[in-house]
Amino acid sequence: QVLGREGPFPLILLPQFGGFWIEGTNHQLSGTPESPQTPAPSTRAKLEGNHTAKIYRKHFLGKEHFNYYSLDPVLGHLVFSLKYDEQEQLHLLLRTRARTLHDVVPISCLAEFPNVVQMAKLVCEDINVDRFYPVLYPKGACPPTPRRFRGGLDVTHGQTGSESVYCHFRDKEIMFHVSTKLPYTEGDTQQLQRKRHIGNDIVAVVFQDENTPFVPDMIASNFLHAFVVVQLEQGSTQGTLYKVSVTARDDVPFFGPPLPDPAVFRKVSTHGAEKPEPPNFSRSSSSASSFGSAEEPGEHRFHMYK
Repeated sequence: QVLGREGPFPLILLPQFGGFWIEGTNHQLSGTPESPQTPAPSTRAKLEGNHTAKIYRKHFLGKEHFNYYSLDPVLGHLVFSLKYDEQEQLHLLLRTRARTLHDVVPISCLAEFPNVVQMAKLVCEDINVDRFYPVLYPKGACPPTPRRFRGGLDVTHGQTGSESVYCHFRDKEIMFHVSTKLPYTEGDTQQLQRKRHIGNDIVAVVFQDENTPFVPDMIASNFLHAFVVVQLEQGSTQGTLYKVSVTARDDVPFFGPPLPDPAVFRKVSTHGAEKPEPPNFSRSSSSASSFGSAEEPGEHRFHMYK
């Protein structure tokens, strides 16, 4: 029905029964064309983060401390770190698949010095284990060589395609799953090789060659929560332009940086302007109620449609 009307059409059409919010609905340029503004060197768009993900690096890494592990029948694998500092305090850090818990306990507050299990229970009373096992580092063992973030792609045998889009942004590794670069299997109506990456990402970037609206619930996925829709606008007196709209499920909190009004970017400005959006979207989406026990994301994977 929508396509039967006279255009231009919006970049995004919200589903008939709701469930999504949208930002960036005005794409009408008015007035005299302005020159692209170059951000000041000190200007930095905010990249959303979670301070708990950096607690180990801040308080434990490079300092004398002890690491332990155990397996809880309900909470799953547990990693517990403790450190005694010169202020006579215990730094306690418990990491589970669902969350990271940190506490600082003055020694003077303890009637008697607890064992490792008791110390872990000071951070999380739900722990149900008999003991924690120390993490041992064999003498002379070499630390593993760091590898670039693969985003679930096969970089050894090429079973997920021969190339993708990868970049660094603010010390974050970003891997894009590009639909046209993932394997296409003739005769496979399900296209499972593409589906297993598309359906398991949290954020999707949809690139529109033409003025065809996108409806966010047209893709059935329990993981896809947010979409950044980009539409090319050529033939303008201002050069090549990109219209941008974002949409997400209702339980995904709003995040920054906000889109300008109108939500239109010149080609020269898109590189720096939009980069914070997908990582912030990923971080914000992980706070949605449907990700109640989701693991805190350390790297970011995104899907690109065209």
